[in-house]
Parts: sequence; C-alpha cells; structure tokens
Amino acid sequence: MSPEILIVVALSLAILPVCLGAMTCYLKVSIVLNALKHSFGAQSFPGSFAVFAIALGITGVVMKPVADKIFENFEAANISLSGVPAFRTLLSNFEPLRHFLVKNSGEKEITFFANRLNQPKDSWQVAMASFLVTELSEAFELALLIYLPFLAVDIIVASLLVTAGMFMVSPMIVSLPIKIGLLVIADPWLKLFDVFAASY
Repeated sequence: MSPEILIVVALSLAILPVCLGAMTCYLKVSIVLNALKHSFGAQSFPGSFAVFAIALGITGVVMKPVADKIFENFEAANISLSGVPAFRTLLSNFEPLRHFLVKNSGEKEITFFANRLNQPKDSWQVAMASFLVTELSEAFELALLIYLPFLAVDIIVASLLVTAGMFMVSPMIVSLPIKIGLLVIADPWLKLFDVFAASY
C-alpha cells in the first residue's frame, strides 16, 4: 500500500467521529434519546451503550442513501492521490453529503451563516454550520415533546403520594414502572425510526 493511501486512511479514521457527529443525523438522534433516558429519572436506565447503539442504528438507516451515492461516486472516479487537483476531485465525490446538509438546514440558518462567513449559501462551511444549528434546534424541540408526558407522570405520582400521606416513598419508585409500561403500550421504537427517517 502506497504512503499516500495510508495517509488518507489515517486522516479519515481521525476525523470519522467528528464527521459522524457534525454531518449526520447522529447529533439530533442522540440528544433525543438521551432526553428520553433522563426523563425516566434513573440515570443508568437505559444504559449509555444502549442509547449509543440505537442512535448509531438510526443514523445508519437515515444516512444509507447518502453513503450509497458517495460510494458510487468513488467507484466511478479515477483518483490519483497527488496534488491539489486530486484533493478537489476527492472532495467532489462527497457532493451528496453537501446536498444532504443544505437540504436539511433551515433557511434562516443558511442566510445567517452565509452573511456571517461571507460565503455562498451552498458552500461547505455554510452547509455544515447551518446544519448543526438546525439539528440542535430540532433536537431540543423533540426532546421537550418527549420529556413533557414523563414530567406529567412524575407530578401526578408525587401528588398522589402526598395526598396518601406516603412522604417517605420516593416518587421515582412508583413512576418508573408506569413510564416503562407506557413505553411498552405505545411501542415507540418503530415510530422513532419512522419519524427520523421521514424527517430527512
């Protein structure tokens, strides 16, 4: 294997976590799932690995069409890893990803960063920045919608315990089984996959 290819592979592996978080739906999915986790009131339920695995799975499903187009571009391109033209050719294969970022960015965010960075609206810098801010905004909106029903359960359980005079009983002990029961009845996992897949 040539040194140029080794350098490209090493750099790709180094920036892979950053790309996963900044240029895919992983950020929004992980925020929403962590909000769901914390809404239970038990910090270790479900476990962090479970949240990571579910977020990674949803990200893989959503980003597969974009990844397929990028791989098709690489298969069709004849790239020689030497000089600036080669870098531009390499970057052009990631055009489906840039289109994905622009498509899923808010118009307000795109306009703001285009003016602030003095770059075209479809440039990589504007696309990445506006996509990140849009994803954060949408993630916290979804997190709020998920958190409110569980907060209502906590308030109702706490009120009932106080009314019954059971001051020494922790509301979490009673509310946690109720919350799990609501999840079992609602069967939200397929709905979560469908909502995330349909939003991109």
